Amino acid sequence: MPFSNLAQRFIFSALTLCLLLPGPSWAIFEDNGARSAINGILERLKRIEDRLSLLESTSQGQITLAESVADKDREIARLRGEIEVAQNKIRQLENDYETLYTNLDKRIAAIEPKSVELDGQIVSVSSSEYQEYQVALAHFKEGNFEQAKQAFELFQNNFKNSTLIPQVQYFVGSCHFALGDYAQSLQIQQKLVEQYPNSARAPDALLSVASNQIALKAINNAKSTLNLLIKTYPSSAAAQSAQKRLEALQ
Repeated sequence: MPFSNLAQRFIFSALTLCLLLPGPSWAIFEDNGARSAINGILERLKRIEDRLSLLESTSQGQITLAESVADKDREIARLRGEIEVAQNKIRQLENDYETLYTNLDKRIAAIEPKSVELDGQIVSVSSSEYQEYQVALAHFKEGNFEQAKQAFELFQNNFKNSTLIPQVQYFVGSCHFALGDYAQSLQIQQKLVEQYPNSARAPDALLSVASNQIALKAINNAKSTLNLLIKTYPSSAAAQSAQKRLEALQ
């Protein structure tokens, strides 16, 4: 330590001084007071050395502690940064999953069958089928028969195996009748009766066939069709209308 060297220099200087002094001067080392003074100085120097050593040790420890704290601060800052990045990724994943589930729900809703009542019958259709059917039907109810015909024909192309096909085919024939195309309407309604005789729309289709025949001046054919309707579907509302038309044609 630095002060150990200082003490050694002090002792060496004291001895050198004594050697240079005249002979009687040696007596100072035989004096107990002088010896005590020197010992006191050495003890003080020793205490100073110990305190300096302690201070140096404490200072070094504080420096080491400060460096350790700085290292920890840097590590904490780095971890906080990583946590923030991870949290951002989690939020992004949550948003992605929410979007995915929303789209999935919409897709499921579009293909999930739903039961609806049409013409007194309960049928199972997908949401997309039902929505497209309702769009076409809305055109028909508003008297937009050309737009309705195109919408119903589009439905036939998009949903060839739909349980709504008999209703759609009936409305396509009705659109042709409303547009004055009686021959085409007659053909469509006859085909419906042949393909779907058990459909709720079959009696109405037969009544439409008779209406087209009347419009085409085929009165005898119309009478035959009305009689067939009354015989085949006697309990239907269309049969009651057929009876009234027969009476009007007599």
